[in-house]
Amino acid sequence: MTFDVKDEILSVLSDGKLHLNKEGLYGVFLKTVPKAVCNSLEKLLNIKKIYGVGFTKENKLFGTAVIFFKESAGELKNKQTIETFIKQASIAIQRRQAEERLKNTLDATIQTMSKIIEVKDPYTAGHQQRVSQLTTAIAKELNLSQDRIEGIRIASLIHDIGKISVPTEILSKTTTLSDIEFSLIKGHSQAGSDILKAIDFSYPVANIVLQHHERLDGSGYPNELKGDEILLEARILGVADVVEAMSSHRPYRPSLGINAALEEISQNKGTLYDPEVADICLRLFKEKKFKFK
Repeated sequence: MTFDVKDEILSVLSDGKLHLNKEGLYGVFLKTVPKAVCNSLEKLLNIKKIYGVGFTKENKLFGTAVIFFKESAGELKNKQTIETFIKQASIAIQRRQAEERLKNTLDATIQTMSKIIEVKDPYTAGHQQRVSQLTTAIAKELNLSQDRIEGIRIASLIHDIGKISVPTEILSKTTTLSDIEFSLIKGHSQAGSDILKAIDFSYPVANIVLQHHERLDGSGYPNELKGDEILLEARILGVADVVEAMSSHRPYRPSLGINAALEEISQNKGTLYDPEVADICLRLFKEKKFKFK
């Protein structure tokens, strides 16, 4: 489908980029393309011809774009190039839409998994969500790649999923845990990893969950890992988990407050907690006024 767009205002698919192929064809994806914009581009780029194109699937229009020919060309060549452009762009758009649907499904699944443990342990309702807010903020301050930020966001949202294996009476106990009870609690990171390792994530989610109670000096669990043996994402999650847990109410104690939580991180950075991660966490709260939502 092709049509002249000089007198049209089109709502079109957006990626904000100008594309040029070997045939001198420009494709620009904008939210709106009024006549004035087309005229301006025509003069600016010395464009010889402007076309509007529509992308259809099962005879339904699902996207539009504007294409420009910078070089003079015969109508037949233009038509062939436009058809090729439409076909390639249509495939790309459908692939992107499929990826977005898949991501939305994954996000919904992760949110559901996060809520499962909250049903089992209502005293920590919202804990994983708040931890995810802080881990994501720290990861961004560290300038991690978008993929690694997304990985730690997902891992944070379900880092306590292994608590589903712990009896409810232990999770909600208001008095001091016995050694046996605490050992059952400590098993939640391994249980969580066992649940998640069967899922083919694009990120090492299962290992992040497994290691989030490891500590820099080897005093953590379950495998007493030290230093760089612990994934950076797990070191970030470990810091955020402690800060949120200490500053929130628990069945066996009231909230200790954010100041006590930050003091714990400050006193033990370099020993229990990654010093760079700890410093960023402290700076987020003290200088950038980070707050849990």
